[in-house]
Amino acid sequence: MKFSLIRCALVSLFLPHVLILVNAHQHPDFINHTCFNDRGTYTQKSAYHTNLNMLLSNFSSDTENYFGFYNSYYGESPNTVNGLALCRGDTQLHACQNCIKNATTLLPKLCPNQKQAFLYYDLCILRYSNVSILGMYQNPEFSYAIHSPEKAKDAKKYRDALDDLMTRLKSKASSGDSLSKVAVGNVTADENESVYGLVQCTPDLTQQDCDDCLVKAISEIQGCCKDKIGGRVIKLSCNLRFDNVMFYDPAVVEPIQSPSAVLATAPSPVADPPKEVADPPKGVADSPISSPSKGNSNRTSRIVVMMAVAIVAFTTLKETTAIGL
Repeated sequence: MKFSLIRCALVSLFLPHVLILVNAHQHPDFINHTCFNDRGTYTQKSAYHTNLNMLLSNFSSDTENYFGFYNSYYGESPNTVNGLALCRGDTQLHACQNCIKNATTLLPKLCPNQKQAFLYYDLCILRYSNVSILGMYQNPEFSYAIHSPEKAKDAKKYRDALDDLMTRLKSKASSGDSLSKVAVGNVTADENESVYGLVQCTPDLTQQDCDDCLVKAISEIQGCCKDKIGGRVIKLSCNLRFDNVMFYDPAVVEPIQSPSAVLATAPSPVADPPKEVADPPKGVADSPISSPSKGNSNRTSRIVVMMAVAIVAFTTLKETTAIGL
């Protein structure tokens, strides 16, 4: 009897959380979440709980945000709640807003009394904390990684292509502005396989912090996803994804040019100036090409004609004078 009571108590304690997890995984783009149990807790109906609800409500009801980055805080110290949410850079506005709404509803259920929590869908992330998080690259060791079970056909070529792609995407994303730090693109590994990639930082990071975060994420690919055709590395302030099929929307974010495309569009060398055109052969009076010799010939002809006219005039004048005499 006593054992049955204990079992019932345990079931009633854990069943609600299990049901929440089951519901979360029914969302096709839900990936995972983290409750930071060692960063402080709050109780229901406390000031922190009220402030958290207000902050998340503001995020989910914001329909004027067209850039997919939400950041704010609510409440007074010591119960201030800081939060940020970020949609994947290629996400359409409607899908982005839906993802934020789902995240703000689900995360407090998954982490019902933790002051710091983090949730990651395929299309967005949500994070809140009792300490300031805006513009800060924090906890670089935090990481969540998943990978495809399938291996690349030519592991070395795929790995080399992926390294090159990630390096170029990192440079592009980190040089973004305060509204967007994202880059997408692809590169050919061999004649049978291409690599597509996306990297993104929360745009409140500086260029250096974004670069550092992505360098750390890229360095973890070999540990989690070596020789796999696809994988993700998710950090608090940045994330990356790669696959052998296109998964991003190039209509929303313009892909960087592949090395082959850059070579193909490179400007042609400046051609040498044309050599001097030779004088046209004699007798081609109607040639469209003018030349110094033709100009000299015309001037000479005019001089001869003028001299002939002068001689004729002089002779006529002389004869007229002679007759008059």
